[in-house]
Amino acid sequence: MKISINSLFVAFFFVLISVSCKEQGKGNGMHSLTVQIEGIDYDSLFIYRFSKGDFEKLKIAGEKQAKGIWNFSIPDTVYDNLVDFELIPQTFDYTTNTSSRMLFQQEINGELRDLQQLNFNESLTFIQLKYKEEVIYDSICMASPNGDFVWGKMKRILFTLEEPKDNSDFLLRMDDPFYSMFLNKDTLYSYEKFYEQYLAKARQNPDSRYYISRLATQLNSYKTKDDVRRIYDCFNDKQKQSVFGRKIQTYLNEPVTNEILENAQTGRMEFVIPDTMRYTLLLFSASWCNPCHKQLPLQKKLYENLHGKLNMVTISIDEQETVEKWKSFVAQEAIPWRTMLCKDTEYIRNRYKVPAIPHCKLVFPGLKDMVAFDLWNENDVNRLYELFGVK
Repeated sequence: MKISINSLFVAFFFVLISVSCKEQGKGNGMHSLTVQIEGIDYDSLFIYRFSKGDFEKLKIAGEKQAKGIWNFSIPDTVYDNLVDFELIPQTFDYTTNTSSRMLFQQEINGELRDLQQLNFNESLTFIQLKYKEEVIYDSICMASPNGDFVWGKMKRILFTLEEPKDNSDFLLRMDDPFYSMFLNKDTLYSYEKFYEQYLAKARQNPDSRYYISRLATQLNSYKTKDDVRRIYDCFNDKQKQSVFGRKIQTYLNEPVTNEILENAQTGRMEFVIPDTMRYTLLLFSASWCNPCHKQLPLQKKLYENLHGKLNMVTISIDEQETVEKWKSFVAQEAIPWRTMLCKDTEYIRNRYKVPAIPHCKLVFPGLKDMVAFDLWNENDVNRLYELFGVK
């Protein structure tokens, strides 16, 4: 039997299409995840995101295949961009004011570790859980999904993570659930000690989606772009070309933003940095921030010693309802440098990478870079003086 070249081409093209669809999970821009639960049966199961930010309150319902077996279809946009998610058997129960959270446990090097937030990665297609117990916390204050604070119950459901036991990103998250957040039980850790640990972990795990996603979403925590760049350079090309890697690239390559905000003293709209060829010290504060107020004498001392060598600007992150309190505070304290107001506080905090207040950033001439300084830290203050040749 003769087979034409055209027929062979059509058959070959069909095979290519089939392979392409399989590589994408279910095809059509969807990924498939199966969850199997032993020891307890639920009527529903959801992929849910509690954290604020992108995909806040994301909810994907699983399709029940059989007792304890659920299949989730996850769109590419979610799969590629989501930093973390949780599995929950039901969303917030308004009739009893009960929130349910699932906690997964696994023994690592003889120590029982917990995992609550999960993350997608290329090897994650199947999760197997074994029910252990439920722990109910009564009379706790929590935020319901509609934003109201209510007194209710927290139902924490514990499971053993049976599979995938060797998922590297799950193990890394269990080992350090606060990567890039500079948080630890030992609050005496210095920034430098945290940083060296993060750098070493990235070097040891260049293919970790968990590490690079955390780096991309915690840029505010790092003092300099060079600190971010050193960790970013540890990752392989696949991770650098991911959504998270490209976000970091954008941050590293873009100049410091020079926003136009309202001058709190004059009401005029002005550039935050009036002379981009001089050093500018940006101070972030608010009328309600008592630590910011306590830091004001240090700021005034800097102004007295460095006035003429650098510009100083305070940006208030007061919301509209407290702006007048900020203006009164500025007048009462006779702050001698400009203070600016911002209508969109989250936008400004993101643009200038402000993790919390009080916060201080030194912007370099030409808007080439900005470096965080802790004015409570004597070494940081001395570094500022040394930069301008003042002892």
